[in-house]
Amino acid sequence: MQQYLHAFGGLIALLGLVAAGCGVALALLGARAVRDGATWSSYLARVGPRVAFAVFCLGTAFATLTPAGARDGRAVDLVPLRTALAAGMTTTTPTQIAGNLALLFWLGLLLPVVSSRRWTVGRTTAVVAVTSAGIEAAQYVLGLGRFSTVDDVLLNTLGGAVAAVVGVHVLAPWVRRHQDPRPWPGARTTRTRTGVRQA
Repeated sequence: MQQYLHAFGGLIALLGLVAAGCGVALALLGARAVRDGATWSSYLARVGPRVAFAVFCLGTAFATLTPAGARDGRAVDLVPLRTALAAGMTTTTPTQIAGNLALLFWLGLLLPVVSSRRWTVGRTTAVVAVTSAGIEAAQYVLGLGRFSTVDDVLLNTLGGAVAAVVGVHVLAPWVRRHQDPRPWPGARTTRTRTGVRQA
């Protein structure tokens, strides 16, 4: 745990500052929206997931696409479970597994919420898998001193798939029920027979 805090302590502090700044901005904009007739629940349902998506995206990029200490070079293993079986069970294994499961959990959870299209669990999981594979490929191509393995992709995808079930069937429907139906400020709108449609 200490080595993770040493490696990512600065990132954690930066994300904390970004989250605090986003919280202040959300509160100020929310107060304005409430004065204009919205409710806090509808405002947070509309804006909160998008802010969280952006923060997690930034955090994931920093956590995965920065050099790993003083190491450099490339290493890759495309055989499933070979790396895990070779390493065996150590004191850091549970932490590594949990970290890989959680890495893209946010993507599976929030993608069905922030997107205007309807997402299925399978489609969301596919996006998580492609994203994970892209991260591993980027680590290898950029020579960041990280070990690119298919095991990481499998664990990332599994965590994202579990999150996708919650995102598609629970969170996205809840957010849509509580969102403010009015258009975003400044958005173009067109008149239809059934009402106003946001462009």
